[in-house]
Amino acid sequence: MAASKADLKRFLEGQRVVNALVREETWRRLATLTIEEARQKYDGLCRLWESSPARQDVGDFDRMRIDELVKFRQRLDLAARKRRCR
Repeated sequence: MAASKADLKRFLEGQRVVNALVREETWRRLATLTIEEARQKYDGLCRLWESSPARQDVGDFDRMRIDELVKFRQRLDLAARKRRCR
């Protein structure tokens, strides 16, 4: 089942709203941190990154993201072709 243009627009608008709300909540939460709490969060993120096996090849993430975007685009193209054939 293909998504309609209206469905896609609603989805994208919903994503924009959610992203804005998450960003706003993140800023609000970060603004309440003490210096010590902020440092603990930063140090925790650094430890997580340093222990991550993905750290050796960040390019893998880029390739995976490109693959996802290409597949998504292919699905959109297929849906558009199907709509034109009706």
